[in-house]
Amino acid sequence: MPRRRRRRHSITRSAGVWLATLSTVVGIATGMFALRDQVFPRESGRAEASLPAYQESVGEVCSDVNEAERARVRDARRLARRLRVARTAVAQRDALLDSVRLGIAAGGHQLGLLEGLDAPPELAELHRATATAWSRNIALLREYAHRLDATRDRRQLLGAIEILSRNRPALGRNGVTVRAGLARLGGGRCRLDPPIVERTITLPGSGHGAVTPAVNPARTASPGSIAPGRLRPRGGGTLPAP
Repeated sequence: MPRRRRRRHSITRSAGVWLATLSTVVGIATGMFALRDQVFPRESGRAEASLPAYQESVGEVCSDVNEAERARVRDARRLARRLRVARTAVAQRDALLDSVRLGIAAGGHQLGLLEGLDAPPELAELHRATATAWSRNIALLREYAHRLDATRDRRQLLGAIEILSRNRPALGRNGVTVRAGLARLGGGRCRLDPPIVERTITLPGSGHGAVTPAVNPARTASPGSIAPGRLRPRGGGTLPAP
């Protein structure tokens, strides 16, 4: 067979194989879409989301918030024990960073659950406002965690804690908005426990040697972490703990 014909035949064959493969992919995709429509039939009028089903789901988010609040208290007590024996800036930084990461992770999970719900039209605006206030609190705690992560000495450690102190009023306001919003969104199905206020934690004095930044990425907070305990740097004022 002449070279040109062989080449044309090869190209034609390659095109045929490619089209056959594409046809198979399309067929599989079409089958998957058909299967999806059978298993998850499309709802006519998504705007007609069921109010009782939505409120029940919000109630489950509220239960998660209650559990996160109890976990936050347990973590605050662990933090107090770690800080009692921490005598260097890096040890103190690591204890504080681990604590705020846990809160951020819990809050991000719960916020994701809320944002994944389809709110009925009459609750859509309140749903968005509640999620927005929650997001603001998580962003504030991420800022604090970022500064902790970059801490290299005692002065920078206290500077990072001061950021959280300055943000405390905003955290509190956002927290009230989130709790009130959840209560209204969930109706009688959202039963939030009162926030638990922990005792003041004293930050021990430490050496002033340089430390390396933490390696782990910052995690993120829940409405349960809005009323945290407090940190009192030895020889300084009272500052909020994560």
